[in-house]
Amino acid sequence: LLASMASLAERRPDLLQRCFLKQDIDKGVYMMKFYGCSYHGQKECVVLMDDVLAMNKNKPIELNYCQPQGYGKGKKKKNDLRMWSVLMEQAYCKIIGGNYKENDGGSMHVAITNITGMKGQMIRKYSTFDKETFDRFKEMDAGDIFTAKTSSNVKNGLLPNQSYSILDCKEVDNIQLIKLRNPFGNNKGEWNGDYCDHSNKWTKRLRKKVQFEKNKNDGIFWMTVQDWFYHFTSLYV
Repeated sequence: LLASMASLAERRPDLLQRCFLKQDIDKGVYMMKFYGCSYHGQKECVVLMDDVLAMNKNKPIELNYCQPQGYGKGKKKKNDLRMWSVLMEQAYCKIIGGNYKENDGGSMHVAITNITGMKGQMIRKYSTFDKETFDRFKEMDAGDIFTAKTSSNVKNGLLPNQSYSILDCKEVDNIQLIKLRNPFGNNKGEWNGDYCDHSNKWTKRLRKKVQFEKNKNDGIFWMTVQDWFYHFTSLYV
């Protein structure tokens, strides 16, 4: 779910906004709509919920990454603009089974369908280079949503069996690169092989052509198509 939301937030934020039918931030009440869910046997469903967040036995679930400026003791909740992600996750877990365990893993194309109502699909691939798949990447426009999942034996900083958002792809001087983001939005699970943020393979020309930004703790990184095919097992569109 998190990778699907991250991809939508990057490429189609309007579809995420559409899920929030009504909200009263001061009272902490939200109404959200999802599609293609099995909740009560309906093709579409509306969830009414508050902003009381789930807790574990001893401490809150790690939500600091989504707590914006203005959140905390003595601050007004209406300034809390980046809580949408945990609210949506909580509402989504309610319709798929009523608990967070049901959202552990899963298929990204199903989550995108549930959020947008648009049909997604999973494309399994081989561990060797596939020109047709890269050509499809190059045809991405501003509204396309691509996500991918790593294999169980990845290395060079990637997390095993983890979902990543695909943001862009570029081909410069016969070098084919894919731009990805891990759903945590930080350096956790970030690629540290060829063409990573600190790679010495970057040239001034290549940086300019792909609009490369270095040393940003945003979870975004580049890797070659060959490395992508080796470490990722499935593509979701």
